[in-house]
Amino acid sequence: MLLSLIVPVYNVEKYLPACIDSLLKQSLTDFEVILIDDGSIDRSGAICDEYAQADSRIRVIHKQNGGLSSARNAGLEIAQGKFVGFVDSDDGVSPCMYEVLCATSEKYRCDTVAADYVSSTDELCCDSIAALKTHAEIFEDREKILAEYFSHRGNHLCAMLFNRRLFDGLAFEVGRHSEDVIPLYKLALKAEKVARLKLPLYYYNQDSESLCRSQLKVKDFYSIEATRSVAEDVRGQCPAVFDKAILHCYKAIFNIVNKYAMRGATDDAAKQLKKSVRGYKSELRGNFSAVLGSDYFSKNDKLQIAVLCISFNGFCLLKQLYKKGTNRQVQPI
Repeated sequence: MLLSLIVPVYNVEKYLPACIDSLLKQSLTDFEVILIDDGSIDRSGAICDEYAQADSRIRVIHKQNGGLSSARNAGLEIAQGKFVGFVDSDDGVSPCMYEVLCATSEKYRCDTVAADYVSSTDELCCDSIAALKTHAEIFEDREKILAEYFSHRGNHLCAMLFNRRLFDGLAFEVGRHSEDVIPLYKLALKAEKVARLKLPLYYYNQDSESLCRSQLKVKDFYSIEATRSVAEDVRGQCPAVFDKAILHCYKAIFNIVNKYAMRGATDDAAKQLKKSVRGYKSELRGNFSAVLGSDYFSKNDKLQIAVLCISFNGFCLLKQLYKKGTNRQVQPI
């Protein structure tokens, strides 16, 4: 079998049919869809079974709730394809996505192929003939692969295709938030050749209720720990790329503070941020020239980080003005 598509499912009955339909409409024919019902309490599990009964390409696993990483690991255990792709169950894909990614991987003998993702289905590239003619950027040695990985703002696991062998001895971290950070880095380390296509092939559904729309929680801080750990490993593995890798840690810090300012926080998370925010400001201020000179941060991000370096409460106030008209309020700390 050429391809296994792994789809963790948890309480997404509203979005699941559209997601599965987009996979079954693929122009590629040699693939399986593995739906992992991760203890759903709505009709998601039943929907999985209905689709499996109607289409032999679908396999279903029902398991106790263990989280996204646990579900992905369960799918990897039974995946039969030469290649593996991951899809979030509230998202969707272009009908030619996996034909293009598999063809690119085989043409250039790449371990990983990455495409772009968009937040509107109208932006998806659906022309397989044109897509197959798109030039792919190829990266072959470790330094170039890591430099490309850390230079790109949108390393989205679900917009990528992987050779199944890359997952030998590798699993997603169970019970962690930002669970993709370390595995994606390890996959980049193991890859011998990587291709990137500037094609919008994956649809990221921003309308669904997701972790990024909830309050800041203590577990969210793990993203800083994970990105810092990766950067320190890069310092030893490939020192020339460290300056790019550490920017991901600065972005994680910014995202934490931004989430607090926009969404508020649980009591425990607010206490942790209160203890840490002075250090975060100091680190961003001390490295602001690196942030300012990097293409990794958008102009808007740079402006906001500049404000944050001056005043945390001022940053929160500006965010509240931006959100004027909403009911949520964030108290200065």
